[in-house]
Amino acid sequence: MSFEIGESVEYKSLGGTAGVFIVIRRMPDDPSGEPVYRIKSGLEYHERNVLESALTKLGAFPEKPEPSMWRQHKAPRP
Repeated sequence: MSFEIGESVEYKSLGGTAGVFIVIRRMPDDPSGEPVYRIKSGLEYHERNVLESALTKLGAFPEKPEPSMWRQHKAPRP
């Protein structure tokens, strides 16, 4: 399974909390050959690099976002 930029995915962190993220870009494969993706949630300031096996496909984003819009979080910092 491969994911496209702008696609909505579910990611479950090691702590067990699942959330909806947007695929920002495809990264180089990890040493085992598994694809790695950069994802971003609108609720976090940072992006994450995650293995493809940690993601579940949810559907397409209505309009594919420009990657730069997901790097600039608009919420005020705590």
